[in-house]
Formats: sequence, structure tokens, C-alpha cells
Amino acid sequence: MNWQRKNFSVLIIPDDGSRTLKFKLGYRMLLGIGSGLVFALCMIFIGLFFFWRATYWKHTAQTLEQENEHLHADVARVDELAQVVTRMQVGEQKLRSILAGRMGLSPIPDEAEYIEGYYEIKTLLVENKPRVGLDMHWIPTIWPVPPSLGWVTRAFEGGDNCANGLSPTGVFEKCHSGIDIAASAGTPVQATASGQVTFADFDPEFGHMVVIEHGGIYTTRYGHNRALLVKEGDYVRQGQYIALVGTSTQSREPHLHYEVIEGGRACNPRDFLPQK
Repeated sequence: MNWQRKNFSVLIIPDDGSRTLKFKLGYRMLLGIGSGLVFALCMIFIGLFFFWRATYWKHTAQTLEQENEHLHADVARVDELAQVVTRMQVGEQKLRSILAGRMGLSPIPDEAEYIEGYYEIKTLLVENKPRVGLDMHWIPTIWPVPPSLGWVTRAFEGGDNCANGLSPTGVFEKCHSGIDIAASAGTPVQATASGQVTFADFDPEFGHMVVIEHGGIYTTRYGHNRALLVKEGDYVRQGQYIALVGTSTQSREPHLHYEVIEGGRACNPRDFLPQK
């Protein structure tokens, strides 16, 4: 039997006995009507699916917006904490200066002390004398983040060609001019030696960064901070809090990038630090 040539009759018989209506439908017409119904049902299901997805995305966006607001509130609280820490440091410095002579505490280095230490180091360099008599607080010999609060996640990777990244054979040489110390966001960072802050601002590579010069011989750099507790020109003592660990555009996980520079060349900070 050839179904494509067969016709189908549809009868409409009214209850009131009026004229019966008769329609003839071909196979192709029935197939078209069936296909149209299937297509309409598919479109309805697709529309319901996208409506459900849009509702889900809207709910997710609202949730993320609320979490973002909570995050901004947490950042604001951290900034307030940084300000409180700064005020506490100022009070500690004043108190230490007052009690230094009576209780034997080491006073905060002021400008006169810094200049005196600077010329002392210069004299040792000019006369080519060993640095045996140099006061240890001018040398970066303490951890910027204590080992109990952080751990080294990347070691120093230096070399003679670290500046341009190429070895004598022209092959790229992997370099890392300091060490990375992972710690919780907001962990205090301390100056590893006494000196003067020469930079305390945003750096494109290291985010919020502090640079300290220690008497003209050593320079230390502290990068990827959340907040800075000092400003350019400040005189700091060894162990003084200068920043809070954070992240930057180059760093997603909270950690401190720490460098020691001598004579314009990066040194391995572990050579100066006590071992764990």
C-alpha cells in the first residue's frame, strides 16, 4: 500500500444535527502537521530550559554580588587593622625612645643614627676593611616573615646572566632574584635590617612594594603586599613591621617576594638568614 498517495478524511459532526463537515487530508499534509507539532514541542522545551538557566545565572550573579560585598567589607576591615597597627607602631616607637635609656631597649634609628651608620659602612668599604665591627642591625639577618608563620615556596635562582635572562650560549636562563614566602593574607612583614625606606608604592611587577636601603651597602625589597605600613623617607629598625602579606596582579596566592641586593646585584637571601 502506498501511504503517500492515500488520503484521510476528517469528519466534524455537530450535535444539533446540522450539516456534517468533511475534510480530506493527504499524507504529506499530515506529516507536515505532525512535524510542526514536534517542532513546537521542542521549542517549548528549549525555551523552558533557557528560562531555567537564566534564572540559575541570575541567582548565581546575586550570590557572587553578595560575596563581593562581603569581600569588600573584609578588605575595609583589613585596612582599618593596618591603620591600627601603624598607630600602635608609632606609639611603640615613642615609648621605646622614652624607655630606651632606662630599660636597655634598642632605640628606633633616627636620621642621625642612620647617617652615622651609613658613613661607618662607607669608611669600611673605602678602606677595604672587613665588616667585623659592623653593627648587625644593618645587615638583613632576620626573616621578613618568621618561619612559624610562613614557608619558602620558591628559592633564589640567580646567576651571572640573571639580568638579561640569557646564558653565555644564548639559551634562556631561568632566574628568580629572591625567595617567595607563602603566608596567610594579612601576616605582618618585618624589616630584616635597620635602614631608610626609599620606595613604598605600587610597582607593576611586584604590586605594593617596599624598598629599604641599609646604610648604603645592602638593599632589601618586599613585594606582593596587601597594605604598606611605612612611607618613603621613613627610618625603620630591624624587626619593625613595614607591610602586610597579600597578593597582586602577578600573584594570586598570598605570599611575600623578598630580595637582598648588594652592590646592585641580587644575592641569595638564605645566605643571610638563620636556618629553621
